Amino acid sequence: MAARVATTSFLEADRDQNNRVKVTDDGREQALAAFAKNVEESAKNGELFTKLAPDLVLKTLARFVPEHCRAVFQSIKHRESGLDSFVRVMLRYSFDSLKGQSYRKPKERALIESFVAIDTLKTHAMERLKDDAMDYPLRAAWRAVIEEKSIYGKDGTFGEIDP
Repeated sequence: MAARVATTSFLEADRDQNNRVKVTDDGREQALAAFAKNVEESAKNGELFTKLAPDLVLKTLARFVPEHCRAVFQSIKHRESGLDSFVRVMLRYSFDSLKGQSYRKPKERALIESFVAIDTLKTHAMERLKDDAMDYPLRAAWRAVIEEKSIYGKDGTFGEIDP
């Protein structure tokens, strides 16, 4: 909920909507500090990926308080060295009624790079993909780290190409 309030309050594209729950510009700093603290605690105690829309939470953190992203990433990595949950949520791209979820690196590279360098994540992806027991959709998410394409989690086929 806090991530949604932040986006409707502070993202220009969403500000003109008639949302009833907004933070004033005067309350921005305090609201974002509280949000960042809550995300850090959630990552530390292992609950982040059990929450509704962890992708929105992490991307909102990267957009508004990126200085907290490295600490959140370290907590995630400490709890799950494989980083599978992180990659699954951060690379969620589109959903197709036939092929299901696809994965792709966000166009806004800062959404990932606020947490970890892309090259570091690529190196980790190459190691993870050596696991022959790894199946789709996780394999699609890790492939998407390396390949510059949208990849369907159902079967690993390529998704539509963006203009």
